Amino acid sequence: MSDAPTRPLAPASPEAQHQALLEVAEAISQHHDLEDLFHELAARLHGVVEFDFLNLILHDASRNVMRLRILETEEPRKFRPGNEFPVGETPSGWVWETQQPYVLDDREQETQFPALMELLRENGVRSICSVPLTTAQRRLGVLSFGRGTAHEYGESEIAFMQQVARQVAVAVDNALNFARAQAYQQQLAQERDRLRVLLEVNNAMVSKRDLRALFSAISASLRRVIHHEYTSLALFEESTNQMRVLALDFPQGKGLIHEEMLVPLDGSITGSAFRSRQPLVLNHAAMEGFDSPTSRLLLAEGVRSTVCMPLITHDRVLGTLSLASLRDAAFQQGDVDLLVQV
Repeated sequence: MSDAPTRPLAPASPEAQHQALLEVAEAISQHHDLEDLFHELAARLHGVVEFDFLNLILHDASRNVMRLRILETEEPRKFRPGNEFPVGETPSGWVWETQQPYVLDDREQETQFPALMELLRENGVRSICSVPLTTAQRRLGVLSFGRGTAHEYGESEIAFMQQVARQVAVAVDNALNFARAQAYQQQLAQERDRLRVLLEVNNAMVSKRDLRALFSAISASLRRVIHHEYTSLALFEESTNQMRVLALDFPQGKGLIHEEMLVPLDGSITGSAFRSRQPLVLNHAAMEGFDSPTSRLLLAEGVRSTVCMPLITHDRVLGTLSLASLRDAAFQQGDVDLLVQV
C-alpha cells in the first residue's frame, strides 16, 4: 500500500450521491439500533465514498469528553467503543465545538494532537475527515471517515459527507431518545414493582402471626423483584451470644446450611452486619475474608454474592435478614435501598 497522498478519485455523480442519500434515509427508517444502522450505512456508502473505517463519536456532557460509540471497519483496530478523549485534545472535540469539518490528508504532516496521531499510527490510519453530527436542537458529536492511505479530500467529497452526517444526526438523536425513554419506562416499572412489594410485606405483617409463615411470604415477594436464590432470617440469642437461623429459603441448596443453626458473632457475615447496624454487601472475594463455619458453608454452597441487613427496631438490633445469590455482583444499590425499607 503506497504512503504517497492519493489524488481524489473522480467524484460520484450527483445522481449517485442522491441515490446514496435516499438509501441512507431508507436505512435510517429501518433501524432503531445504532450498531445495526452503522453497519448498513457502511455497506451503502462504500459505493460513493471511499473509506476504510466509519465511526461515531458522541459528546458526553456530564464529563465533557468525546466517547467513541461505534467503529465500523473490516480491519482489526486498537480503537474500541468506549474509548474517551478530552474535548480539547482531539479533532473530534474541535469539530464538536466549532461545527466545522476537520480534514487530515496525511497524519505525518499534522503537528497538533500528538497523542491521537500516535494512536492513528498504531491503528494504520493515515487520513481522516470528521464532520459535525448536529440536529436543529443540539450538537451530538462527530461522524468520521478514515483511510489507511494519505488522501486529499475534495470539496465535493466533504460536502457529501456533511449531507450524510445531517441525516445520520437525526437517526442518532432518535435512537438516543428512544433508549432514554425505554430506560425511563424500565425505571418506572421497577419502582411500581418495588412499591407493590412493600405493600405485600405490609399486608403479610398484618395478616400472618406465625414467624415462618411471615418469612415465607416476604421471601416470595422479594424474589419477584430481586434475583436471588437464598434468603435467611437469623435472630440474636442473649443466652448463647450467637445468632440462630430461624428461617431459611434455599431450594437450590445442598443442605449444608439449615434452620436452627447457631452462627457466632465473631468472624461471620451476619455477626458483622448485626454489630455494625449497617447493610453489608459482599462479592465472592469479600466473603472469603470471613472465617466462621457458616461463612465457609455459604461458599461451599456455591454462593458468589450476598447482602445482609440488620433488623433494627426502637434502637435495638433483633437479628439479620440475608439474601444471597449463586451469581457474582448480584445486588445493586437499588436492591439495598428496597431491603432497608422492607
